Amino acid sequence: MDQREFNRQQYESNANLRTRSQLHARYSTNPLGWVNWLCPLLGMEPGMRVLEVGCGDGALWRDRLDLVPGGCSLLLTDLSDGMIRSARQVLSGSSVRLAIADAEHLPFDGAYFDLVIANHMLYHVSDRTATLCEIARVLRPGGRLCASTVGTGHMREMHAWLAQACGGALTPEALHLPAFTLQSGEAELAQWLGSVSRYDYPDDLRVPEIAPLLDYMRSMWSDHMGPEQTRVLNAILQQELNRRGKILVHKESGLFVAHRR
Repeated sequence: MDQREFNRQQYESNANLRTRSQLHARYSTNPLGWVNWLCPLLGMEPGMRVLEVGCGDGALWRDRLDLVPGGCSLLLTDLSDGMIRSARQVLSGSSVRLAIADAEHLPFDGAYFDLVIANHMLYHVSDRTATLCEIARVLRPGGRLCASTVGTGHMREMHAWLAQACGGALTPEALHLPAFTLQSGEAELAQWLGSVSRYDYPDDLRVPEIAPLLDYMRSMWSDHMGPEQTRVLNAILQQELNRRGKILVHKESGLFVAHRR
């Protein structure tokens, strides 16, 4: 399955995203929380024109619109009609604008936005060169892109458990591992925008039960999780739980802030 088809199946509704978000919300070890850490780094100021590309179901703004400075214009976009419908429900009654838009072909004037937000989405696009070209085009000179992503070690235990259950190593393509990472993103963004700063968010998962982990893995890799593989995964996770009392999964997430020349 190529990346475009994988993305279509994953995000035609918010069901898989919600499953994964719930695991992070319930069992992450950093008490601050991802969104509480992220929002101050966005640097939003009164009167800004703000665009979010790949907004998903709008979860970044749920119950946080009071943190948006006065006079800001906030436009959320996603390629998935299902995600935009979910975001409308999440943000019902607010002044936030939502639109279906392809990040590779943004339907906006050049040099218009002060801030573009790409929250864990640049590794989903089929043509990142086209996407970054478009983001640079719609940003005003001196405007900035805030792009979050994960590192190469993110959720590495899950990858190892799945490979063990499948009887051998799985390719990065089979695991749908991101090509835009904390390790590669700085150089990539600098080509299109200019100065780039990286901020790392320290966090892990400590999970006291097996079912949420299997649900997460099934939401990502259902094509690799038949009855036999699921049986093996249950056994692996039970062994981890018996050994530690909680199942440890390492996370590696962070944010790039890039300024347009």
